[in-house]
Parts: sequence; C-alpha cells; structure tokens
Amino acid sequence: MASIIGFYGYSGSGKTTLINHLIMHFRERGLSIGVIKISDKVGSVEEEGKDTALFRQSGAMITGFSSKSETNIIVNHPKETLQIIDDIKTISAVDLIFIEGARLESIAKIRLGKKPLRANTVMTYCGDIEEVIQGIEKILQKNGDRHGNKN
Repeated sequence: MASIIGFYGYSGSGKTTLINHLIMHFRERGLSIGVIKISDKVGSVEEEGKDTALFRQSGAMITGFSSKSETNIIVNHPKETLQIIDDIKTISAVDLIFIEGARLESIAKIRLGKKPLRANTVMTYCGDIEEVIQGIEKILQKNGDRHGNKN
C-alpha cells in the first residue's frame, strides 16, 4: 500500500525542488515513487501539434504514447485526486506518492512557506530536508510499508 504525502505552498516556495530531492533520497533506499502535480491553471504537458495532441483535439478521450524509453497516457478531461491516485496504483506498484498542490483533507501534507494551513498538515518545511525525511519515515513506519520496518 502506497503512502501518500502532499505538499503545498505559494508558487516559487520550493515545492518541486524539495520533491525532487525526496524522490532521489527514497529511490536510493529502494522505494518506487509516483508523483502527481495538481495545478489551478489551464494547461497541458503535451506539445501543440504533436500527434497525440492532434488525436485529442479530434476528440479522443484518452491517448497513449509509447517509445523505447517511456509510456505516457493522457486523459482528455480532469480527474479528481483520488481517481489519479487509484490510476497510479493500477498502473504501477509504488511505495510513495507525492502530490504537489495537495488539497484533500485526508492526505497528510507538508506546508512550504506561509501559505494558510490546510487540514492534515503534519509539518511546515523550514529548509531542513532531514526533518522532512524523518517525518516521511515515520509515516512509512506507521503505514507499515515494505520499507517502513513495521511488518
């Protein structure tokens, strides 16, 4: 069962930098990581004019792109966070899911900066990455994940 940890803060507060550091740290420990970025802006990760973008513009509800190095699947409508989490769990077995821009009350969250507190905020990041790592380790242990040493 994947542990889910959200991150929130104003734009430029360091969310992406922190999450990237945490991905590298926990990958070195042998954990597999999934990441969700939630944005309040309209946009797409697809480049305009690419085949998959054209397929979506023509009305395809879902498109997939597979190459020798990766596979991308794009759904042509927004999904709720819990649906995305379920999709990730279905596609790949991950130990941790990080959510940048997390809002759901049920998700443990780490705040960056002085953004107003959200429900289930477990800590505020003040530049001490080790403190965040230790906090995530406690969540892993509490959840009994395979690398949390509770089993």
